[in-house]
Amino acid sequence: MKREQTLIYLVLVVISILLIHKIGLVKYRADDVAVISQAFNTCGAKLQNFQIDGWTQQKAGQDIDVVKRAEEIINQMADSRHKTVIVRSDTMAKMSIRQDQIKIGVVVSKKKLSGNSWQLYQTVHVEIGPKYQKNIEFWRAKVQTTLKNDQHMPVINTCLVGYFDDKLSISEQRKIIEKLFYVLDAKVTEKIETDSFTSVAGYSPLISNHLLVNGNKINVQMAVRYQRYNHGTYVMIGCPVITQEY
Repeated sequence: MKREQTLIYLVLVVISILLIHKIGLVKYRADDVAVISQAFNTCGAKLQNFQIDGWTQQKAGQDIDVVKRAEEIINQMADSRHKTVIVRSDTMAKMSIRQDQIKIGVVVSKKKLSGNSWQLYQTVHVEIGPKYQKNIEFWRAKVQTTLKNDQHMPVINTCLVGYFDDKLSISEQRKIIEKLFYVLDAKVTEKIETDSFTSVAGYSPLISNHLLVNGNKINVQMAVRYQRYNHGTYVMIGCPVITQEY
């Protein structure tokens, strides 16, 4: 089972990297967030958190102080007086903030190109508790505005995580995903099912952005998994993909 989880996680990491390299191909509408949020609310799960991830890259004609840039991003996202510096080096800076039900992580790294040119990579991860569910679009817009530069629009990914207090059978898991796909008018393109979890990826015409995977459009992914250690069943919906291990 651990090996299976690791493989799934690696696949999602690869997809996330592909997102970075296809920035010009991915579009995002503000109402995409409302669409997946409303769909999630129909499944009956309790919201645990929602997560917003943003990625962007930028070429620079001179060296850039990654620590200073990470601090600039943190300052735009929240009160930087509460930040924790996790990594600080010449080529990478990693910082985080935790306030109430809000967690923010920032990573800035750089790579030397030819001459005096540098490639700058910037990522922001925001995790928000259920208290702020109505602010999903606010935080998505904030991530996008913070990472936007004159070369690329950032890639934005949204994921909602919820749970049921009881164990759901595989057939019950299927019904939840089928209901969510019906609400989104989505077509299934990829599916994985085991004794403990179900994961389905597909395409919904109600959502503007999408990835191309093996020639298929994907802009929504859902997963339902039973967690034995706390006897609960977790539901995740990602747009365009789920970017956390499940």
